[in-house]
Amino acid sequence: MKVWIDIVNSPQVPFFKPIIERLEKNNEVIITARKHSQTLDLLDMYKLKYTVIGEHAGKSKVRKALAFFKRIRDMYNFGKGKDIDVAVVHQSPYCLFPAWLLGIRKRIFIFDNETAKLQNMVAIPFSTHATCPEAIPAKRMFGKKLIKYPGIKESVYMKKAKVKFKGYILMRPEPWSAAYYNAGEDVLVPIIEKLSDWKIVLIPRDDKQRKFYSEKFPNLTIPTKMIPAAELIGKSAIVIGAGGSMNREAVVLGVPVISTYKGHLLAVDHWLIKKGLMYHTSDIDSEFVKMCIKNHKKANFDSALDKLVELIK
Repeated sequence: MKVWIDIVNSPQVPFFKPIIERLEKNNEVIITARKHSQTLDLLDMYKLKYTVIGEHAGKSKVRKALAFFKRIRDMYNFGKGKDIDVAVVHQSPYCLFPAWLLGIRKRIFIFDNETAKLQNMVAIPFSTHATCPEAIPAKRMFGKKLIKYPGIKESVYMKKAKVKFKGYILMRPEPWSAAYYNAGEDVLVPIIEKLSDWKIVLIPRDDKQRKFYSEKFPNLTIPTKMIPAAELIGKSAIVIGAGGSMNREAVVLGVPVISTYKGHLLAVDHWLIKKGLMYHTSDIDSEFVKMCIKNHKKANFDSALDKLVELIK
């Protein structure tokens, strides 16, 4: 069986890695990737073979639209003559339309962002199956196509481990260039200023953020090479993130988390906050950080890896 997996953003790389490893035991896996954030760097770090098709178009809606249709055309041309049996994506509709045109029999849309309405609506008519975490309320739009999996996306590839806190705070800025994010930039700036007595390690999303934070806060530690998220999170005392994936990875690893995300929170994040596994606020000082670490509650999730691999097969 030939499986086509299209990867368009950094968090999708560790998510698909164990799935790809399982599938490659008895199947041929073809990977395409979009140049965006640390996507290609992570693929290289994990030694996964891939073909680059397209790149992120930035914040402009016009450029996004042009890039969208160009990538769909290029994806169709790439898939021609390859006799692919299954196409799989996570929170991205790019591959589904060309896969439908190519007559690929099974087209799987995996998602964990119920607020990405345009992406989800585009995916509906061209997918044969859809799957999401149990935390997301039932979605009528997918009908009988929808199958839920236990836990959260990050529990598929992150394993709870014995971590040794080294005392630093790990931070992740908000997704400045993402189409779904319109809640302003630099939410971490006042927080960093209040936490001057802590060592802070910051993981920028791109060169723009790297330049901004390194110039504004010369004392910040900003890694210059790709380091596995589990290693960075596992050695931190706490994660303060203005995004989503790294926050949830920390929850799975058993590290305290404060979400400062200013956009509309996803159902999975509300679910974690309700369970007491994540805090959500941007009003943070040193005393609040210490309280979060002291009162930390650890998660225990079942992995959905087996269920996802079985769905693809």
